[in-house]
Amino acid sequence: MKRYLASVLTLILVITSIFTININAASKVLDTYDASSSSSNLRISEGDRVQLQFNVTGSFTGVGIYTEKNSLSKAKVVVSLYKWDKNSVSSRRGTPIAQKEITKWGPNEWLSLELDKPAEAGEYFFDLHVQSGSFTAKKYSGNVVGAKLCQNDKLILGSVKGQVTLSGSDGNFTLTSAMTDFPVDPAPEQSQISPDSNIAIMGIDPSKFAAIDDLGREVDGYSQVGDKKDKVVGMFYWTWHDTAHKTDKPVNITQLIAQYPELATDFHNPLWKQHSGMNFWNEPIFGYYARTDKYVLRKHAELLANAGVDFVLFDCTNADAVWKEGYMALLETWSEARQQGVKTPQVAFMLQFGWSEDTLSSLTQLYDDLYSKNLYQDLWFYWEGKPLIMSHSSGLDESDPYQYQLKNYFTFKAGMPSYFGGDMQDDSWGWLHVHPQAVYKNEDGTVEMTTVGVAMNANSEKMELSAMNGENNMGRSFTMQPNYSYSYKYRGETIKVDKNIENSMFYGLNFQEQWDYAISVDPEIIFVTGWNEWVMGRFEEWCGVKNAFPDQYDDENSRDIEPSKGLLKDYYYYQLVSNVRRFKGASKPDSQIYEKTIDITQGKEQWEDSNIVTYNYYTNNTYERDTKGYVGYTYTNEGTRNDIKTMKVSYDKENVYFYVETVDNLTSYTDPNWMRLLLDTKIATQDSKDWEEFEYILNRNNPTANEMVLERSTGDWNWEEVGKVSYTVQGNIMQVQVPRQMLGMEDSVTFNFKWCDNNLVNGDIMDVYTDGSAAPGGRFVFQFMSEDIPDFGEKNNNNIPLYVILIGAGLILVICAGLFLAIRKKDL
Repeated sequence: MKRYLASVLTLILVITSIFTININAASKVLDTYDASSSSSNLRISEGDRVQLQFNVTGSFTGVGIYTEKNSLSKAKVVVSLYKWDKNSVSSRRGTPIAQKEITKWGPNEWLSLELDKPAEAGEYFFDLHVQSGSFTAKKYSGNVVGAKLCQNDKLILGSVKGQVTLSGSDGNFTLTSAMTDFPVDPAPEQSQISPDSNIAIMGIDPSKFAAIDDLGREVDGYSQVGDKKDKVVGMFYWTWHDTAHKTDKPVNITQLIAQYPELATDFHNPLWKQHSGMNFWNEPIFGYYARTDKYVLRKHAELLANAGVDFVLFDCTNADAVWKEGYMALLETWSEARQQGVKTPQVAFMLQFGWSEDTLSSLTQLYDDLYSKNLYQDLWFYWEGKPLIMSHSSGLDESDPYQYQLKNYFTFKAGMPSYFGGDMQDDSWGWLHVHPQAVYKNEDGTVEMTTVGVAMNANSEKMELSAMNGENNMGRSFTMQPNYSYSYKYRGETIKVDKNIENSMFYGLNFQEQWDYAISVDPEIIFVTGWNEWVMGRFEEWCGVKNAFPDQYDDENSRDIEPSKGLLKDYYYYQLVSNVRRFKGASKPDSQIYEKTIDITQGKEQWEDSNIVTYNYYTNNTYERDTKGYVGYTYTNEGTRNDIKTMKVSYDKENVYFYVETVDNLTSYTDPNWMRLLLDTKIATQDSKDWEEFEYILNRNNPTANEMVLERSTGDWNWEEVGKVSYTVQGNIMQVQVPRQMLGMEDSVTFNFKWCDNNLVNGDIMDVYTDGSAAPGGRFVFQFMSEDIPDFGEKNNNNIPLYVILIGAGLILVICAGLFLAIRKKDL
């Protein structure tokens, strides 16, 4: 019996020993942290990830991270285990080996993932994703070979308190792989104009519009610049006053200095305290507006589109502010404008002129808030196949998957701040430069881009940066070439523009000199500074200038093109338009050589004729407005009354017929300033009598139910009656019949025309920018031509080819020679 008991005890001890060995083997744990190093708390917030990349030589059954404390009320995490695949992001995009959601745990507990069966030796990635709440882990300064700490997919120095539980006694950590080849989520393909979009359907081509500005400068068109070329124009644009209007009143520096000249050089003058606020060099045509004012943003969309501007760069060069409220308001409004037929410029951002943490912050904001969400993607400006961002990228850490994504998502062009640098060939772009401007070249030496500026805050004697109110500033009238000039013809006179011309700041000498040079170097892109900065700070001293205004100052020393309520009006806008066409070319205007009689009492079907040219214009171009501007200013506008959409013209031997269609039914003919037609019928001469180049106006005064009055200008906004003409209204369509003899068009029917509604109350053409409806907008007019237009470079010569003329001339010579010989023979 004793022997039997001894045998049983021996067997129990052996079995116990065996199981003890197995239990000990199963519980072997590899620590992922260096406990001998210093420690600190690592807070993991909602949306964050804490991760382990580890490589083990033995199989394992579990992995986890230790939590010190957590927000118990709402905490939820998901723990996942993946096979390692080149980098953290690619690993997470694989199929998880195991995954678990954890919603309840206490402090000082493990957030672990236990496997149903052991995972074989190899390299793995453990991901702990906080979906709600937060918790704190223990981070150590030392590293553990074979177990790397990552946070939000990025490798970070140190280690975290965690463990890998092996399934046996054999195994340890071994070297992990370096992260390589992060996947990139590319930007979507560049958006194209859809054939069923209003942009395509309406087919509005502003390069066919004609215009003459208030200085008599005719905007270049097809006959001067030829066919369109594959060129691009960019514009500097400011969205960053999106909050200043709430706290600051506007201070018009041009007016203030004119009233108190002593303020110009006296920083401490007590009068400045009475005039503190946001300094404007003058008042914009749309008032001291907030940058979120959709009425203004819609106007900008149309003005820039009509000028031929292809993209704008938003100013985000200061600190890390990107002015989200401002740019989102613009994107929303310009998206609406596209639905109304406006091919708005596309958009991109200009960041700091050098790499800093602010640059990374700005990039992160823009990517997270706009680009990663594909918001308004049809408005993004692409270059070299990716969305453009004018930013330095040298500081991006390509070992960080997020920064690697940024680096590969955009086309980066590093912004160069200097006005005085030389040409560059290293993916840099400029924004403003003195003449001759730096060019920024492609690898093959061709010119990718150059700049054009209205004016520069630079000292022309010292050739260095200065304030706009400093000595020898390069203002609007400045030219680098001492004898630079340009000329144009108006009313039979050649006008030479140089520094000696009266009111030289009206004529954009610096602007024109820079355009001439920029076009001469034949770049792919010309970037223009700028559209709508308007404001500036004031400093006791800046760049050696006392009482300094760095970026803007007054009418002469400022660099905006947006029309002004001051002396500069819209001069620079049409100078921009003309030069954009010189660079990009223009479309050939339409001609209508076939006559067709119209019965204005009949419907629109008679106008649906392929021989009749259709003139479309953008709809809803004046938004209703009831918006606060800068402190002390509230702006209102009733918006578009009769929304002019489509216009046509026909003619026969006796009459010219006009067709105009609005979006909704026309309002009553008794409304003030109702549906006026302006006509420019001849080239102006010194003796011409007209108003803003228009000789005739129809319906200046209210009509009767079936007759309108045609008037002729006796000079400026003074008119005399020519006669009464018939018209009809059928819903949203008006038709007008005007005898040709009233317009002096007995020989040919060629003229410019424009329809307006609910504006021009007192004969100020600037009203068409701000009020009612005008088609086309501003000073632009549609061109109606009843004769074929020769191709660019050809003389009209009644369209007779040169070889026909030469043959004809030869035949005439032969006939004359034959007659001469016959006469001479007879005499003999």
